[in-house]
Amino acid sequence: MIVVADTSAFNYLVQMGRAEILHTLYGRVVIPHAVHDELLALGAPRAVSAWATDLPHWVDVVSAMRIDFTLSELLGAGEREAISLAIEISANLVLMDDQPGRIAAEERGLIVSGTLFVLLQASRRRLLDFESAIAELKSLGFRMSEAIEATMRKRSNQGNLS
Repeated sequence: MIVVADTSAFNYLVQMGRAEILHTLYGRVVIPHAVHDELLALGAPRAVSAWATDLPHWVDVVSAMRIDFTLSELLGAGEREAISLAIEISANLVLMDDQPGRIAAEERGLIVSGTLFVLLQASRRRLLDFESAIAELKSLGFRMSEAIEATMRKRSNQGNLS
């Protein structure tokens, strides 16, 4: 499985001390250079930039050969390069939380998931408690609609990943 990740999943999972979940669920994860730069940026949380300074063996940093310039200027550099790279390497999954990026990726035929779904998958494999993880995620400033939160809680309780 080829998984390309944007900044947000790593940002939240590193702060939660749960980045290793990505390795457990997916094996290797590919990030574009723009995402790596965002993880190292001056404004990044200290834990995130420290983690990104010495990436684990299961994270590969790869440059997209061509950036899709039809992507909206409203997307960040990491999102644009993640989508472009995912198309180039025929990724099975793109991890991205921001709605405009998710829409742009889906419009290009990519399968998109986000941090919430990663936590849901991890809870189904008994790697964490979903309710505690959601509370911690929200305490870090993660925003989600009440409808999405209710749907994810329902799926967590029912074991429905579809």
